[in-house]
Formats: sequence, structure tokens, C-alpha cells
Amino acid sequence: SDINKEINIFYYPEIENIQNSLKEESKYCFLALLYSGMRLDELASIKKQDVKNNCFLFFDSKNYFKKIIPIHNNIIDYINNKMEKLENEDYLFFPKCKGSSRVNTIRYEHFNSKPCFKDIKKTLHNTRSTFITYVNYFKENFKENDIKSLTHKAKGMDQEKYNKTNNINNLRKIINAINLEKLNIIQVQIENFGFELNTNEVL
Repeated sequence: SDINKEINIFYYPEIENIQNSLKEESKYCFLALLYSGMRLDELASIKKQDVKNNCFLFFDSKNYFKKIIPIHNNIIDYINNKMEKLENEDYLFFPKCKGSSRVNTIRYEHFNSKPCFKDIKKTLHNTRSTFITYVNYFKENFKENDIKSLTHKAKGMDQEKYNKTNNINNLRKIINAINLEKLNIIQVQIENFGFELNTNEVL
């Protein structure tokens, strides 16, 4: 692996500024991506009926396996309150935005075109590299297979078998342990060593 590979992540001050700059729905969509590692097209595909037991149920958009990711405690109240106003077939985020270019419209109009993204030269996809970097850095006592599943690193039959036997309680512990303020620790290490961390993960 290339130790000098650049992983462009959001740092905590940037996350705070983005939250303060976005409207409520955009803010919670942004946080949902940071707390789950999902791609925007995956989160944008979530409908009310795809939220069960405080988890997102969806298909990995690259490998097309069924995935399940618990919803972080910091955003679960917003999600549950939002679902009360939706029908089962309504999209969870931006339900009024429809059409073949729905995902691209959401990505650009609600996020990448905003000054809070353009000023730091980062895009919404950097939420995914931020999540992957975080959970690989702060492994604590979590099982390796759980980490691989959340970062979409497991592939093929290994992923399919895992999805049928995974322990949702393990995944919930990992997700709820995410404290975005701890990104400051990663930022300090990157600045001290002068290179970006390498997560060995294809984004």
C-alpha cells in the first residue's frame, strides 16, 4: 500500500461550519452520510419502508448486496420524526426531488454547490472517506468482520454470508461510538506527519 496516498476527509471544524450553513434536511442528510459511510445514491434511495428497527436497509450500489447499517443515536430522533410525515413509498430525504437525475440534483444543489463545500474544495463523497478513516482508526474492541462490513470492504460471497449472519448489536455499538469531534485526533496526526492516512480502502 502507498503510505503517501491522500485520503481527503472532513475535519471537525469543517463539519461544524457545514452544519451551520445548511438547511435542516440537508444538515441531517450530511450527518447521516458521515455516521454511516453510505454513498449518496444509497442514502437517497432510502424510503420510509426501508427504515426498520432504527436501521437503514439498502443495496450496496457497487456490489448490489443487501446491507444494513444502524442509525446513529444523534440523528435517530430527527429520522423518526420525519418518517411520521411520510408515506411508505416516500423517499426519506428530499422526497419532492424526483426524476432520473434525482441523485445528481441533490448532490449539486443541496451540497457541492454551496460555499461551505466549495471553499474547502471538498465534495459530499468525502463523507465516505471520513467514515472509513474514522472506523479504521478508532477500532477499539470491535470485531474486524463488523468493521469490514460497515466500510464495504468485504466483497463477493463473504459479504453475502456476513449479511445473513451479522450481529446487529455489534454494528450498533460501532456506529453509536462515532464521535465526530475525535476527528481532531486524526487531523493532528496528519499534520504532524505531513501525509494523509491510508485506509487501504477503495472508495
